[in-house]
Amino acid sequence: PAISCTLFEGPHWANCLQQLNRLTQLLRIYINVPLRGGYVRVPRHWSSSYGPVRLTEPDTRNSNMINVRLLVDINGPKAWSQEAIEKTTREAGRVLSLSVPRLDKRAHETVCKLQIIGSIADGLFPMEAGELLQMKFVHITDTHLVDEGRLLNGGVPTARLDACLDDISRWHPDAEFCVISGDLAEFSEVEAYQALKVRLAVYPLPCFLLIGNHDDRAVFQSVFPDHPKDMNEFVQHRFETEQGVFLFLDTSKNGRDVHEGQLCSYRLDWLKQQLTEAGDKPTYLFLHHPPFEIGIPYVDDIRLVEAEAFAEALQHGRDIRHVFYGHVHRMTYVNWRGIPFTSLPSLNHQIPLNAASVDAEFCDEPPAYGVVRIEDDQLTVHFNTFLHRNPLHQT
Repeated sequence: PAISCTLFEGPHWANCLQQLNRLTQLLRIYINVPLRGGYVRVPRHWSSSYGPVRLTEPDTRNSNMINVRLLVDINGPKAWSQEAIEKTTREAGRVLSLSVPRLDKRAHETVCKLQIIGSIADGLFPMEAGELLQMKFVHITDTHLVDEGRLLNGGVPTARLDACLDDISRWHPDAEFCVISGDLAEFSEVEAYQALKVRLAVYPLPCFLLIGNHDDRAVFQSVFPDHPKDMNEFVQHRFETEQGVFLFLDTSKNGRDVHEGQLCSYRLDWLKQQLTEAGDKPTYLFLHHPPFEIGIPYVDDIRLVEAEAFAEALQHGRDIRHVFYGHVHRMTYVNWRGIPFTSLPSLNHQIPLNAASVDAEFCDEPPAYGVVRIEDDQLTVHFNTFLHRNPLHQT
């Protein structure tokens, strides 16, 4: 397709570049266009053909307004349905807070003029002028979903997930993808996985799912039959971008009320192969169970069993930058065998650091999602407690 854009020379060109990439991703998802994704490093004064939008000069009456034209060539080599094109523009409007007028069906090109609404001060564009972000993605874990609207351990998991996804959509629409690292459902019910599937079907970010000790692999795959899996039917796969290789592992162990983690020989062999093939590329791993203790017996007793075999498999990686995990329902940072690991709280209920500090099995410490920024020489993980963000004024 004939697709072009022009980046204007202005103080917020980097912000526009983020939006450009976001729209590129939306086209790739909803119309299956083989467009290049990721983020691009460009000189300050630059213009070239790239991506599916045309960025024009800011409105001189309001420097926070940027006019965007989305050009889709409906007569290109791939036949795109009007429904698919409209779905793309609707999703772009919802995610990026854009005003999307009715499409002109009579034109040879389907042209939609989008106007970004909101100001940089309000956080629509989180990047500062000249900032060059290579990649951002979002990490969520331990949603513990039950049937729609049902209460679990003092919270409503579906409501917590909705609030989390809405916050990500509003403040991090430039994320490349989202990962949910296991314990998707509390009781492995079909209805719980269906509640997740309904939400992800309309969510603009690609979401990669892992399973944990509360999940059932067969039930999960019956609801998500198209989710990637390896040759042995385990829920693990590889995703690669210009920023590196992302490996998603399946540490679920079969059996009723079995909560420790497992990486059998088949899964470990797959991991070794993927790490070998990654070579010198930066590599990031995701799994549910940690291979180490964190000083909390409640979860230490149900950690990954094959810790030493996992450590040996990691030796096949030349540049493992970070490992993300779930399971422990807490924010943690652990450096294990020279590799950094981080975890997040559950979206629904937490495990206290000291069991004697609360008169219950769980506690109501705040949920959080992780915002991960990858740059050439740095990886940053922000722990975002999205339900506890009230304004405080300096006094």
